[in-house]
Amino acid sequence: MRHRMGGRKLGLPSDQRRALLRSIVSSLLWSDEITTTEARAKEAARIAEHIITLAKRNDLHARRLVQGMVFEHNLPFQGSSDKSHGDIRSPHRLLRRIFQDVGPLYKDVRGGYTRIVRLGPRRGDAAMMVRLELTKGVSLGNKSTTRKASRQVTPPVAAGPAAEVGSTVSGSDTEG
Repeated sequence: MRHRMGGRKLGLPSDQRRALLRSIVSSLLWSDEITTTEARAKEAARIAEHIITLAKRNDLHARRLVQGMVFEHNLPFQGSSDKSHGDIRSPHRLLRRIFQDVGPLYKDVRGGYTRIVRLGPRRGDAAMMVRLELTKGVSLGNKSTTRKASRQVTPPVAAGPAAEVGSTVSGSDTEG
Protein backbone atom coordinates (compact mmCIF):
# COMPACT_ATOMS: atom_id res chain seq x y z
CA MET A 1 0.00 0.00 0.00
CA ARG A 2 1.15 3.53 -0.72
CA HIS A 3 -0.84 5.30 1.98
CA ARG A 4 0.67 8.64 3.02
CA MET A 5 3.52 8.28 0.53
CA GLY A 6 3.64 11.75 -0.93
CA GLY A 7 5.33 12.65 -4.17
CA ARG A 8 5.50 11.28 -7.68
CA LYS A 9 7.94 8.61 -8.79
CA LEU A 10 8.37 10.09 -12.30
CA GLY A 11 9.46 6.67 -13.57
CA LEU A 12 12.94 7.03 -12.09
CA PRO A 13 14.97 5.46 -9.29
CA SER A 14 15.06 7.61 -6.17
CA ASP A 15 18.62 8.93 -6.66
CA GLN A 16 17.96 9.93 -10.27
CA ARG A 17 14.60 11.47 -9.31
CA ARG A 18 16.23 13.61 -6.60
CA ALA A 19 18.97 14.72 -9.00
CA LEU A 20 16.42 15.61 -11.69
CA LEU A 21 14.28 17.65 -9.29
CA ARG A 22 17.33 19.44 -7.85
CA SER A 23 18.39 20.36 -11.36
CA ILE A 24 14.91 21.59 -12.34
CA VAL A 25 14.58 23.67 -9.16
CA SER A 26 18.07 25.14 -9.59
CA SER A 27 17.25 26.16 -13.16
CA LEU A 28 13.93 27.65 -12.06
CA LEU A 29 15.49 29.72 -9.29
CA TRP A 30 18.24 30.91 -11.62
CA SER A 31 16.17 31.83 -14.68
CA ASP A 32 12.69 32.49 -13.15
CA GLU A 33 10.92 30.12 -15.57
CA ILE A 34 11.42 26.73 -17.19
CA THR A 35 9.49 24.50 -19.58
CA THR A 36 8.97 20.90 -18.49
CA THR A 37 6.30 18.23 -18.18
CA GLU A 38 3.36 18.72 -15.86
CA ALA A 39 4.28 15.98 -13.37
CA ARG A 40 7.86 17.22 -13.06
CA ALA A 41 6.68 20.80 -12.67
CA LYS A 42 4.29 19.92 -9.87
CA GLU A 43 7.01 18.13 -7.93
CA ALA A 44 9.59 20.87 -8.59
CA ALA A 45 7.11 23.54 -7.48
CA ARG A 46 6.81 21.87 -4.07
CA ILE A 47 10.57 21.99 -3.56
CA ALA A 48 10.90 25.54 -4.91
CA GLU A 49 8.16 26.79 -2.55
CA HIS A 50 10.02 25.26 0.39
CA ILE A 51 13.33 26.79 -0.70
CA ILE A 52 11.79 30.26 -1.03
CA THR A 53 10.23 29.88 2.42
CA LEU A 54 13.66 29.05 3.81
CA ALA A 55 15.17 32.00 1.93
CA LYS A 56 12.72 34.33 3.67
CA ARG A 57 14.18 33.23 7.04
CA ASN A 58 17.70 34.15 5.89
CA ASP A 59 19.68 32.52 8.68
CA LEU A 60 22.66 30.17 8.62
CA HIS A 61 20.63 27.00 9.14
CA ALA A 62 18.25 27.91 6.29
CA ARG A 63 21.22 28.66 4.03
CA ARG A 64 22.75 25.26 4.73
CA LEU A 65 19.44 23.48 4.13
CA VAL A 66 19.01 25.23 0.78
CA GLN A 67 22.60 24.44 -0.16
CA GLY A 68 21.72 20.75 0.05
CA MET A 69 18.65 21.19 -2.17
CA VAL A 70 20.14 23.00 -5.20
CA PHE A 71 22.96 22.39 -7.69
CA GLU A 72 25.60 25.06 -8.01
CA HIS A 73 27.41 23.99 -11.19
CA ASN A 74 26.65 24.57 -14.88
CA LEU A 75 24.93 27.90 -14.29
CA PRO A 76 25.24 30.54 -17.00
CA PHE A 77 27.80 33.23 -16.26
CA GLN A 78 26.29 36.71 -16.48
CA GLY A 79 29.50 38.48 -17.44
CA SER A 80 31.61 41.07 -15.69
CA SER A 81 28.76 43.61 -15.55
CA ASP A 82 26.87 41.46 -13.02
CA LYS A 83 28.50 42.55 -9.76
CA SER A 84 25.71 41.38 -7.43
CA HIS A 85 26.30 37.68 -8.05
CA GLY A 86 30.09 37.58 -7.90
CA ASP A 87 32.50 36.41 -10.54
CA ILE A 88 33.01 33.02 -12.16
CA ARG A 89 35.21 31.80 -9.28
CA SER A 90 32.39 32.19 -6.75
CA PRO A 91 30.98 28.72 -5.96
CA HIS A 92 27.76 30.01 -4.39
CA ARG A 93 26.22 32.30 -7.01
CA LEU A 94 22.84 30.57 -6.94
CA LEU A 95 22.72 30.57 -3.14
CA ARG A 96 23.55 34.27 -3.12
CA ARG A 97 20.81 34.93 -5.68
CA ILE A 98 18.23 32.96 -3.68
CA PHE A 99 18.96 34.72 -0.39
CA GLN A 100 19.66 38.25 -1.71
CA ASP A 101 17.14 38.55 -4.55
CA VAL A 102 14.41 35.93 -4.31
CA GLY A 103 13.92 35.74 -0.53
CA PRO A 104 13.44 39.48 0.10
CA LEU A 105 11.12 39.75 -2.91
CA TYR A 106 8.66 37.33 -1.29
CA LYS A 107 9.15 38.59 2.30
CA ASP A 108 5.50 39.68 2.71
CA VAL A 109 3.95 36.88 0.63
CA ARG A 110 2.51 33.84 2.43
CA GLY A 111 2.95 31.06 -0.15
CA GLY A 112 2.06 30.69 -3.80
CA TYR A 113 5.49 31.63 -5.11
CA THR A 114 5.23 29.57 -8.31
CA ARG A 115 2.77 29.34 -11.18
CA ILE A 116 2.17 26.54 -13.69
CA VAL A 117 0.94 27.56 -17.16
CA ARG A 118 -0.12 24.80 -19.56
CA LEU A 119 1.46 24.99 -23.02
CA GLY A 120 -0.11 21.93 -24.67
CA PRO A 121 0.96 18.40 -25.48
CA ARG A 122 4.51 17.61 -26.53
CA ARG A 123 4.93 16.31 -30.04
CA GLY A 124 5.99 12.69 -30.02
CA ASP A 125 4.58 11.33 -26.77
CA ALA A 126 1.77 13.84 -26.09
CA ALA A 127 3.05 14.59 -22.58
CA MET A 128 1.46 17.79 -21.26
CA MET A 129 4.09 20.53 -21.35
CA VAL A 130 3.92 23.43 -18.92
CA ARG A 131 5.87 26.54 -18.04
CA LEU A 132 6.82 26.66 -14.37
CA GLU A 133 7.57 30.23 -13.32
CA LEU A 134 8.00 32.37 -10.25
CA THR A 135 5.01 34.62 -9.68
CA LYS A 136 7.22 37.66 -9.17
CA GLY A 137 10.03 37.73 -11.70
CA VAL A 138 13.52 38.50 -10.42
CA SER A 139 15.33 40.12 -13.30
CA LEU A 140 19.10 39.86 -13.63
CA GLY A 141 19.18 42.98 -15.73
CA ASN A 142 18.35 41.16 -18.96
CA LYS A 143 14.58 40.60 -18.71
CA SER A 144 11.56 40.84 -16.46
CA THR A 145 9.16 37.92 -16.47
CA THR A 146 6.31 39.35 -14.45
CA ARG A 147 3.02 39.85 -16.21
CA LYS A 148 2.14 42.84 -14.06
CA ALA A 149 5.22 44.70 -15.28
CA SER A 150 4.15 44.24 -18.89
CA ARG A 151 0.60 45.33 -18.07
CA GLN A 152 1.83 48.52 -16.39
CA VAL A 153 3.71 49.50 -19.53
CA THR A 154 0.55 49.26 -21.66
CA PRO A 155 -1.68 51.95 -20.00
CA PRO A 156 0.72 54.91 -20.60
CA VAL A 157 0.90 53.90 -24.29
CA ALA A 158 -2.92 53.79 -24.43
CA ALA A 159 -3.03 57.27 -22.92
CA GLY A 160 -0.87 58.58 -25.78
CA PRO A 161 -2.97 61.63 -26.76
CA ALA A 162 -2.98 62.98 -23.21
CA ALA A 163 0.77 62.47 -22.96
CA GLU A 164 1.29 64.30 -26.27
CA VAL A 165 -0.75 67.28 -25.09
CA GLY A 166 1.34 67.47 -21.93
CA SER A 167 4.54 67.31 -23.93
CA THR A 168 3.47 70.13 -26.27
CA VAL A 169 2.63 72.35 -23.30
CA SER A 170 5.97 71.70 -21.67
CA GLY A 171 7.66 72.21 -25.04
CA SER A 172 6.03 75.61 -25.48
CA ASP A 173 7.15 76.69 -22.02
CA THR A 174 10.79 76.00 -22.85
CA GLU A 175 10.59 78.03 -26.07
CA GLY A 176 9.10 81.12 -24.42
